[in-house]
Amino acid sequence: MTEEAPDFTLIVPDETLCTIFSFVQLNEPIPHQPPDSRWSRREIDYGWVRITFVNRRWRQVAIDDAILWTRLTSKLGARWLRKFVQRSKSASFSVNDHEFLDDQSRTSSAMARRQRQQLLGILTAHRARTSSLRLHNPVPEVYEGAFASMLSTLEDCHIYSKLSMMEYPNHFPVAKVPHLRRLHIRVQTLPFAALNWTCATWSSMTSLNLVLDARKGGFWMPGLLDALRRMQSLCELGIRECEIETAPLRCDHRCSGASTDLIDLSSVKSVILESTLQTHVHFLRHIRLPLHARLALYSSYASALTEAPIYNALASALDVLFVPRANLPAFKAAYMTFADMTRGSTLKSVVTLGLTRQSCRPSAGPRLTGILFYCENPHEQSINDFSLHYHDVRASTILPSLSFGSVQTLTLDNARISQARAQCQFFPNVEHLRICVNTSPPRYNIGFLEEQNLLPVLSIVDMDGNYFNLNTVLRINLPAFEAVLKRRQEMGSPLVIFFHVGEEVALVRNGSIEETSCRGKGLREDVVREFMERLEAVEEIKFVGKDFDPFDM
Repeated sequence: MTEEAPDFTLIVPDETLCTIFSFVQLNEPIPHQPPDSRWSRREIDYGWVRITFVNRRWRQVAIDDAILWTRLTSKLGARWLRKFVQRSKSASFSVNDHEFLDDQSRTSSAMARRQRQQLLGILTAHRARTSSLRLHNPVPEVYEGAFASMLSTLEDCHIYSKLSMMEYPNHFPVAKVPHLRRLHIRVQTLPFAALNWTCATWSSMTSLNLVLDARKGGFWMPGLLDALRRMQSLCELGIRECEIETAPLRCDHRCSGASTDLIDLSSVKSVILESTLQTHVHFLRHIRLPLHARLALYSSYASALTEAPIYNALASALDVLFVPRANLPAFKAAYMTFADMTRGSTLKSVVTLGLTRQSCRPSAGPRLTGILFYCENPHEQSINDFSLHYHDVRASTILPSLSFGSVQTLTLDNARISQARAQCQFFPNVEHLRICVNTSPPRYNIGFLEEQNLLPVLSIVDMDGNYFNLNTVLRINLPAFEAVLKRRQEMGSPLVIFFHVGEEVALVRNGSIEETSCRGKGLREDVVREFMERLEAVEEIKFVGKDFDPFDM
């Protein structure tokens, strides 16, 4: 007689079950119904509820776990919404209006009004239990109702509106959220002056991200600067100044740059500033950051195209920021993205520079400002130790202020030969170069590598596989590549060039060209094979797999 296997569902500890239930709740969000959806309520997959019906014990453990029932949504229906509130006991709520307002809720329909009333009903009845609040494009009724009275336990608040015509009250009631720790406001019509910067709430802030109207004052406001001075627990700071035309390079409020006037943000780990270069200079004259804090200074294309005096001031401020410090590791990797714009009849190009102190590849960074406006978690996206937008012709002013002597890995994205030549002269010790292309028509040229004193210790060139698939590689100017390889050999600094087409080459050899990027391109297989053989005959050109990283060699 065979012995039955034990039922492990009966012996899993209660604490472990609660952890499992919380994971399922996070990984199976309730779907939002599109306006034309024909789904019935019974077809929605409440996986995190259904798992509690495995057996009676599991169900009881789930019912007793108050945290599991704190995700409130109108999609539950009125009866189950009340049941969730009951089972959540006294646990704190995270209220997100996305769970109450569907895609049609911004209208004046009866359904929209009913959904708004459900949301406001929860906020009114359980204000003392609301620890997190997220409002997206809220109508004034919801905005005003949410902050009608004290939210004494609110720690996290996120307000986002892309509706430029929506008229919100010209203030944010900081005094009604005394225990607020994380604030993210993305309302371009709300001015910086709408916040009471003297309120004691700011002193306990750990994360502050503001996308606000700067026409009547922005970062240089004395009240904001004094509030920052009190934020000794602040870990994340993000400021985007909207509708700003000009900003002062310095102000009259403790802008001497002396140590006694500097604002020491000793706990900060990440700063993102999206504004004019003038504001960047002003920021650097006021703020002192910890050694390992990440800093991103982003500008719109228009604001990046400024005159030489602005760049001279920025370079001087960067000189002070990056003055050699014994405990600060040097930058090891750099990423440069080039983006064109036309101003009048003149073609301009803005560089996005990303630097890291690790050997890993830096992030490309945004080509346009907007990381604070469009990203829910902008500081998770801003991973570079330092990022900067600048005009490409000002490289000789800006780049000497940065320390590139230890940079061994450089990525050039969409660089013309003249741009590559102008930027690379500041990277004397780069050993690994990656060429990326994201434009149409494509823009790249490795001819600059023939120059005698440019990247003298370079040994590896990686042609990024996201663009250089087999179909693209077949169209390269092979004689130009061979000329570069020959010249580098003569200079005593030979190169190896990697193409990430190994898998496609294997398919062609197996007679499966239709499974490669050459499919439908009108290329004969014998012609493809012949060119592959010509490439492979060049000793310095290597075919590798898509995921192969030559920089790890």
